[in-house]
Amino acid sequence: MPSKKTIKEVGSVMLGFILGLWLHYLYSTGGWDLLAAEWWKGTLVLGILLVILLTWDRLPLKR
Repeated sequence: MPSKKTIKEVGSVMLGFILGLWLHYLYSTGGWDLLAAEWWKGTLVLGILLVILLTWDRLPLKR
């Protein structure tokens, strides 16, 4: 069983990777225009990711 610290590090890397892919996708598809048109969706996604990152320590993982 990996330690909580390892799980947290792997989770953080995965979240960062997903966020990076999302930003790359937006950039490569010219999605910045779409994001400006539908800014609330992008804000919602970023807000959810930020909340997950900030509360990651407190998530009830198997203790």
